[in-house]
Amino acid sequence: MCVGIQPIGMTAAPRSYNSGWQGIFSRETAYWAFRYVENIANLKFSMSIQDIKAKQKDLEGASMQLQANWDTAFQQKPDVTALTQAFEQNAQVIDFTVGS
Repeated sequence: MCVGIQPIGMTAAPRSYNSGWQGIFSRETAYWAFRYVENIANLKFSMSIQDIKAKQKDLEGASMQLQANWDTAFQQKPDVTALTQAFEQNAQVIDFTVGS
């Protein structure tokens, strides 16, 4: 599972992480994006795991870099709205990449 960083100071969690239910399929939620990848991986684990790990590393690295950039920027000019928007966009990139 890919980690989507959600730092303290956000005004709200990303919508895809804050909505949905496991009993109702929705492409709008992180839960179903991750379940999709899990189901595909389980079909042919040995053939898919290397691709999944490589993409996971890229997405988590980008999230960590975003967090590091915001740690510096937030010290200079705290802006919780911009912080929340940046991490909402990051979550959307993760959800779209994982779910497609």
